[in-house]
Amino acid sequence: MNPLETEFLTAKTIQGEAGNLPLRNNTIPWQLALTAADFHSIDLSEIEVVSLANRIDTKFCLSLAQIEMILPLLKHAYRMLTVQGYRLQDYQNLYFDTPDFALYQLHVNKRAHQYKVRIREYVSTHQAFLEVKHKNNRGFTMKNRLPVDPDLPFLGSQEHSWLAENLPEPYLNLEPKLVNTFTRIILADNALKERVTLDFNLGFSSGWRVERGGCAVIAEVKRETRKQPSLFLELMHSCHQRPTSFSKYGIGVALLYDQVKFNPLKARILWLKRINGGL
Repeated sequence: MNPLETEFLTAKTIQGEAGNLPLRNNTIPWQLALTAADFHSIDLSEIEVVSLANRIDTKFCLSLAQIEMILPLLKHAYRMLTVQGYRLQDYQNLYFDTPDFALYQLHVNKRAHQYKVRIREYVSTHQAFLEVKHKNNRGFTMKNRLPVDPDLPFLGSQEHSWLAENLPEPYLNLEPKLVNTFTRIILADNALKERVTLDFNLGFSSGWRVERGGCAVIAEVKRETRKQPSLFLELMHSCHQRPTSFSKYGIGVALLYDQVKFNPLKARILWLKRINGGL
């Protein structure tokens, strides 16, 4: 087993053991937890109606303080995903790339077609999927996924066959590159046409190197079309927040691997440092 595959297993967080593992920082701000409890809930079966595997993504880079101010304004228009009583969901990703980081280079160089390959585990349900995300030249994101065993995070013959059907041939020579963990709040609008995800407690690791996102929050609005109305986007506009790009894989690689090109991501890295008091 590759060392990063082993790391993916040892970085697992079981409810009640959170915080004991070096990659995770599961300190939840009390104000955020109280506000989350005020939302009406939606369960997994209901939210699947708004799965949006093919969608338009709009991202914002915010701080925990900003989210704590904005979240109460959304209670009347959105419901919050609740799984086994938990509204703040832990996720874990194991990202794959070619030995020379070809998929990372597609993102950094802003190519027309970009791909990400990962095994994602939903910690609360102990489910895992091998996923391929494809962003095309029109800005649409398409995601295909295959259920896998979360306790065996490697690419076997079944996984390689599936990847050959969902990924261009030049990118099939894959190896593990990065473990990423985060906590997510998932909102669905009352009309079940839109999802909003709020990701915080970001952690990145590769071997002995570990980086954390501190108070950074990555907000993402997922809709079928750009013309679809969104209260969250209206609030972002009223707060003078502009959409931006933020790839967890891209930022993680730029932070942890010295040999890769990272100048196009420098603004995002400086932003992380600045909101966490590093500048």
